[in-house]
Amino acid sequence: MMKIAIVVSSTRPTRKGRHVGEWVLENASSRDASFALVDLAEINLPLLSEPKPAVFGPPYEQETTRAWSEAVAGYDGFIFVVPEYNHSIPAPLKNALDHLYVEWQDKAAAFVSYGVDNGVRAVEHLRGILSELGIAHVGPSVGLSLSDFADGVVSANERKAAALDTMIDKLIAWCGALAPLRVSFDDNQDRPRFGSGDLDSALAATESIIAELQDGIDQGNADVYNRHFALDVMWGNPNGGTLLGYEELHAIHGQLLSDNVAGPSRYEIVAARKVAADVVAAHVRRTALDASGVALEPAAAGVFSEMALYVLVRRRGQWWLAAGQNTPIAPV
Repeated sequence: MMKIAIVVSSTRPTRKGRHVGEWVLENASSRDASFALVDLAEINLPLLSEPKPAVFGPPYEQETTRAWSEAVAGYDGFIFVVPEYNHSIPAPLKNALDHLYVEWQDKAAAFVSYGVDNGVRAVEHLRGILSELGIAHVGPSVGLSLSDFADGVVSANERKAAALDTMIDKLIAWCGALAPLRVSFDDNQDRPRFGSGDLDSALAATESIIAELQDGIDQGNADVYNRHFALDVMWGNPNGGTLLGYEELHAIHGQLLSDNVAGPSRYEIVAARKVAADVVAAHVRRTALDASGVALEPAAAGVFSEMALYVLVRRRGQWWLAAGQNTPIAPV
């Protein structure tokens, strides 16, 4: 699930920004994403005092910078709630943006502005700043005029609420599209890290494949076992050979299953990660069983249990096994 921060950028005691942020949060909460209000008045960053330029990234010397870095790094996207101050954005927002660099990279942003002329000039200034920080900003935005408030809270009409819905949907889509580009923000910041939010879909994809493998091996039926192997599947066998293409692999599996080479087995997922929008890498164990369904020790005569590394790809909504590498489990 994507995590999106609603950033309230004005810190003035009599500001309307907090009410705007709460309005956005209330209207966004039904989406398939996690939203949180981030109020710069509560963050209370000092004026930038790090000795190194933000472009060099962590580690940081100031505790306030380290806390802000950790907070920003945890989000996939942002909705900036911004008023127009003197033809531009509030100073606390510029200061908060300038504190960091790598933590903003390859994320997406959207805007809800308010004030004179709906705050549109602040948004135009902000777009230029975000471009320099590597933040993609969606086209649709929402602007609130002073007439959209009643007793200090937002009372925007249905048209503004509909525009907010459209903007949020676009933002979530962009956050997802940029996910493969995002990196971790520790000392290994150049190494990609798989998003934990994709774990459920990776497990579901892998479970659908190994359920067919289980059925196929239980029935001794290669047509079932290979049902969702890609046409150009690449397979590494336990003896170090490589098979390319469905037809050759299907014929071999047909013979092996007919001969009951593996015997009764149980498949289980060891780990699965969604490494790109339509690609899953999974580590799967196949354990040989006796006639009563009890796992056999690898040291037993004739026992063939194995580990497999599978690569799954999705096409037209269906997951396919594109590559596999099987390795026998040797006695400990």
